[in-house]
Amino acid sequence: MLGRSVINPTLIKTIYKLRYRPMNLEDIPRVHEIDQHSFSLPWPEKSYHFELTENPSTMSLVADIVQEDCEPFIIGMSIVWIITTEAHIATIAIHPDFRGSGYGKKLFAETLRQSIQRGALLATLEVRENNLTAQELYRSFGFTIISRRPHYYHDNNEDALLMTVEPMGLQYLAWLNKLGI
Repeated sequence: MLGRSVINPTLIKTIYKLRYRPMNLEDIPRVHEIDQHSFSLPWPEKSYHFELTENPSTMSLVADIVQEDCEPFIIGMSIVWIITTEAHIATIAIHPDFRGSGYGKKLFAETLRQSIQRGALLATLEVRENNLTAQELYRSFGFTIISRRPHYYHDNNEDALLMTVEPMGLQYLAWLNKLGI
């Protein structure tokens, strides 16, 4: 289903369950819709197709909300490239209708969990210099700014901040699980 969300975000906590699963080809239209609502430079649909069918380093997730006797509804997604022991978080987003309720934090935690389970010992990502909300989220997971990529974003020449967290082994995984998110 495309277009505006038909699920009331304020009711999710009480009647819906959140689940994570690997992204599949049938998810691409909804994932692309979330991407378009989330970023000024969204990925083209063919990029998601490539990640799912041709890139062996890709770990892809969607976050569904599920209600009994209803079709699951995708509210978020992430794409990570696992390269040896590094998890590079290429993109992560929650549909705007579902932001502000902790779903981004939950999806980010699950993305990191699954990255560790696939052997990642550190994680990296780029974030817009002016995206303070995202930076705050990443810092809450121990990420720090390690460098700047000048004029990284082509739509406005904004700098990207390169953030990382390490080490991410079993202790970090235990810490994530202890957070209860």
